[in-house]
Amino acid sequence: MIIIEACESLMDWGFETYKKHLAKLGIEGTPEQIRSAIAQLKAKFNIYRENELAKNKKTADSDFYSLWGIATEHHGYFPSSVLLSEWCGIMSILKKKAESNKDKM
Repeated sequence: MIIIEACESLMDWGFETYKKHLAKLGIEGTPEQIRSAIAQLKAKFNIYRENELAKNKKTADSDFYSLWGIATEHHGYFPSSVLLSEWCGIMSILKKKAESNKDKM
């Protein structure tokens, strides 16, 4: 998207150098056709980004802080001296438990 944004700025400023960069991406034609193709690419990118955000929201229940809350709720306070490798193991187990509980609902 950075290249496309830069080429769009070059178009607005009246420089012709944008054409060779957009041609590498398969975007060619009149300035109106190029602007239309750029608009389509931006729309596709925004749809992709929104879909990814929606996926991330679905998995937000098993993020680190949610898992930390589950751990402290079920097992009490965890000391801060726990090593990273131990935390990874604990969080992995809690994530599996959270996912299995979702399946049962």
